[in-house]
Amino acid sequence: NSLTIIKMSEPTSRDETKPCCIGSTNKEYVSIGKLINVDDDLIAYTHGSVGTKAVVVISDIYGINMGGTRKFCDKLAESGFYVIMPDLFHGNPWEENKALDSAFMSWLDLFPTEKTKSDLQKVIGFLSLKGITSKGVIGFCWGGKVVFESIAADDFKVGVTLHGSFVTEELAKSVNCPVMVLDSLNEPDRKDLLEILSKKEFSKEIVYKRFGNMAHGWTIRGDTSIKEVKEAIDEAYDLTESYLKRYL
Repeated sequence: NSLTIIKMSEPTSRDETKPCCIGSTNKEYVSIGKLINVDDDLIAYTHGSVGTKAVVVISDIYGINMGGTRKFCDKLAESGFYVIMPDLFHGNPWEENKALDSAFMSWLDLFPTEKTKSDLQKVIGFLSLKGITSKGVIGFCWGGKVVFESIAADDFKVGVTLHGSFVTEELAKSVNCPVMVLDSLNEPDRKDLLEILSKKEFSKEIVYKRFGNMAHGWTIRGDTSIKEVKEAIDEAYDLTESYLKRYL
């Protein structure tokens, strides 16, 4: 068995314990979805017609109000999915301009795996009540870790990570469905992780690509006035949409 590697290049890794994602916040983007209450303790950004297929989107550390992330959600919704992006930080995302030497990991510890999983179970229950039976999950940056945690269970048919952080070999061992990993120049070396994924019975359905000329966060923060960046943003989106449609 062999997974699909579109492009593998040597990384220039960053420190994942520091805040990330330089570039535009896309504040000018006017989102076309809406905020809803999943329950009394959890809100989410949603867009799209309710059918049988849904994509759960896990934001980066800056939360659900960032323009680039909402734009990505809206495009997926316009392509035919019901898209829901829960506020897993409960109104307390990392502040955009906070000093890089702030206690980032202490803040991140406020949102342990158990809490995130509990929130996602609320989302899954919400979707089930709407009759949605086919679900995928995608995540940006920190959300990449959440994707790998989420696809260890049977709740999702497919996962995608975009410049994922804290995506470990240990998490890869429990992956239970096809996953596509789209990395920037700055993500860690993935050779060991890909070796683990290559042993899955569905390994031929796993896809990896490193965008070796793009910086961490490019899919939602890249400068679209630069032709090369715009093309890489569009390619990552197109790969994501087509991969999700293959399994949902």
